[in-house]
Amino acid sequence: MLQVRANSWHYWVWRLGRSEYSRPKNLCRYFWHCVFKIVAALIVTGLMVTGITAIGILIWSFPIVFSKVVILLAIAAGLFVVLGYIVGAWVDRRKAGEEEREKQKVDRLIAKSKEPPRPPGTLGLVWLFIKAKKAKYCPLIQVVDK
Repeated sequence: MLQVRANSWHYWVWRLGRSEYSRPKNLCRYFWHCVFKIVAALIVTGLMVTGITAIGILIWSFPIVFSKVVILLAIAAGLFVVLGYIVGAWVDRRKAGEEEREKQKVDRLIAKSKEPPRPPGTLGLVWLFIKAKKAKYCPLIQVVDK
């Protein structure tokens, strides 16, 4: 049984939009789920940037139906609202569990100092997936809270 740490980046990606209590069962589904979420995030980001740029070019190229200053102020206000929402959500999340995260950080540092170094050959998620595909076998996953 393969062990995945709960504080790894790929487990964080897998857990986005999921319940904290659902755990992955096998490596192949876990790997492809992480790949799908990363690709989807890149596509959505690219589409957003392209759409915002196209709308900005269209509005800017129209004759002076709208004052360009008003358009710039509207865009700035929209960005301000979006950034305010993101920063507000981040601050809310930080306040909610700051003390608990600090305690977990200390516990991780203590555990890491006692933990032996990772042996060579345990390279990571992609390498494990490649080895599993070559062996035509997807091992089960156990999430450990280290």
